[in-house]
Amino acid sequence: MAFKSAKIVFLATMTFLQADIQCQNNEWIDLVSSNGKKWMECVPPSVSVNFKPSSQTYMPSIHPTVYHKDNKVLYIFDLSKNGKFLNAAKYDLLQIDGNYTGCKVALADRNYFQKEDNYPLILKDGKSNLSALFSHLDLRLLKYLVMIAPKHQNIKINSIKFSKRASVNKTQLPLSTWIWNPQKTHFPHRIERFYIQIRHGFKELTQNILYANSNNEVFGLDGSPDNILDFKQLEEDIVYLSELKKRGISIEGFQIDVEPYLLPNFKKNETIYYLKYLNMIQKLSHLAHEKNLKFSIVIPFWFDAVYINQRSLAYQVVDLADETVLMSYRSNPKEVIVISEDILSYAQAKEKKVRIGMEMKKIEDEEHRLYRQDKKLPCISNHLFQKSCTPLVFVRSYQVKGSSISFYKQYEKAKELLKTQIPYHSFSGFVIHDSEAVDVLF
Repeated sequence: MAFKSAKIVFLATMTFLQADIQCQNNEWIDLVSSNGKKWMECVPPSVSVNFKPSSQTYMPSIHPTVYHKDNKVLYIFDLSKNGKFLNAAKYDLLQIDGNYTGCKVALADRNYFQKEDNYPLILKDGKSNLSALFSHLDLRLLKYLVMIAPKHQNIKINSIKFSKRASVNKTQLPLSTWIWNPQKTHFPHRIERFYIQIRHGFKELTQNILYANSNNEVFGLDGSPDNILDFKQLEEDIVYLSELKKRGISIEGFQIDVEPYLLPNFKKNETIYYLKYLNMIQKLSHLAHEKNLKFSIVIPFWFDAVYINQRSLAYQVVDLADETVLMSYRSNPKEVIVISEDILSYAQAKEKKVRIGMEMKKIEDEEHRLYRQDKKLPCISNHLFQKSCTPLVFVRSYQVKGSSISFYKQYEKAKELLKTQIPYHSFSGFVIHDSEAVDVLF
């Protein structure tokens, strides 16, 4: 549920996992919480805990590798940064300045690169809107810009630039919160939406909150990890909310908070469980819309780094939801933006809405231990991984304070985040976890 901080902790420079959940050219991080619980996840070799917002522009090298083939010349510009794929999801525009009239221009992401292929671009005045390419390319994994020219035509490229549009200046956005305490019904005026867990007394609590807080919205909320195995209860929730709406109770939508990675045997069946998760939300999305309810889904920010069927899991969730709520639980406002902006960018391109969760509860300190894969060593044991037996070499361990994840007793920092301009049209506000913390902020 949303009131639990996700115990799997990913860093901002997360690697991209394939559907087989392998960890290639990266490290495995062994996480141990203060209560002794363990799990393992994949992170890049050079782990950094210093988060920096992406720059407004990126200009790759304009010196291409040139190939002659038949009556054509191929100019291949390497877009990678420090040997890694370019994450262009954070940018809105590709601009190519120079003389290349008559050339065909294309981009290659990791998938096209592996197939030795590329995707053609349509340029207008030397510019291409990157948002329009999300359906065709994985913009977070760009490798090459390709130009194909007739044999005897010379081209000259002055610059290649990826850039962001100017920041979106929004007025003070209203806030929302999760409600678990049925006794609390009065809230500050800035709280305009309530996600209320569906349980005994839901109808009465909803009526009381709407009576005490006029012009507010209510979403019913439910979900548990094992719902991916049987989501009949969630379907019944949607029907129940629909019936309340017909009786005149102002129910705006339904939100699910299903975290399959909390299942005890999740590691043994990751891909299967994620596919079941997608199947569940596809059917729930269809039913919610059939019943005239908005559909909201709560996910951890690192779902953007999980790849199922060669697509980001987070992107697939955004496609199916009217609204996505990110558990971007960090207490540094800059970090919150960094770990959220890939999904914000994609949602903006798809004209979908995103809210960002703020953790206010106390979180225990965690110990992180890093292991690097070393293919030079013989494979001794496969008990840790189902699909890879690449040996692990211990790198280092370090402590992660709960205070870096939660705003617990850091209320001034929380207020700073609430004042932060999030430069995406898709951003529609913060969700405070939970309603008990609202009073200390206002």
